[in-house]
Amino acid sequence: MNLDEYKLGNPTDDSGKNNIVSNCCGEEVEDDFLTYCCGARFWNGTDICEDCKEHSETSGEVFCVECGDECVEVTETEYKELRRDDKEEMDRDGEKDENN
Repeated sequence: MNLDEYKLGNPTDDSGKNNIVSNCCGEEVEDDFLTYCCGARFWNGTDICEDCKEHSETSGEVFCVECGDECVEVTETEYKELRRDDKEEMDRDGEKDENN
């Protein structure tokens, strides 16, 4: 999703079909999850880094709530399309292996 699509998109679709999710697990995403200084979590919801105990800014990266990995925001529909495409590719690769 490019910046223009993001700005024009409806992050909470009223139909419930195009919510923003992570591209890895299809779960909610959390912005600014880690500190910029150490890449650690913030202490008790403050702006203080758990590792170095200094005030810090957020890293600005987006993380999956489910697995905690850095991810890309996609709509739920895009996530389902990505999973379907991955499955189709795995099926094609499996058929190719069986024919060789």
